[in-house]
Amino acid sequence: MANLWQSLSPENRNKLAEFYEKKFGKLFLAPGRHDRDIELDTKLESLEEIGKTMTEKPNYAIDKQGREG
Repeated sequence: MANLWQSLSPENRNKLAEFYEKKFGKLFLAPGRHDRDIELDTKLESLEEIGKTMTEKPNYAIDKQGREG
């Protein structure tokens, strides 16, 4: 799947780079092929842990949520 930079025409890439440099005062570095996408390391909770969390009463007063209390 293409990212935003790959989807732009060369003319629009130049415009984006110029805008970035004017707005932030830094040189725009285009993403290269060596750049990696974000990687996530996930941990799934057991069904027992999820059930326990869902049945626990909240630790706060209802009025702290902006409701009448």
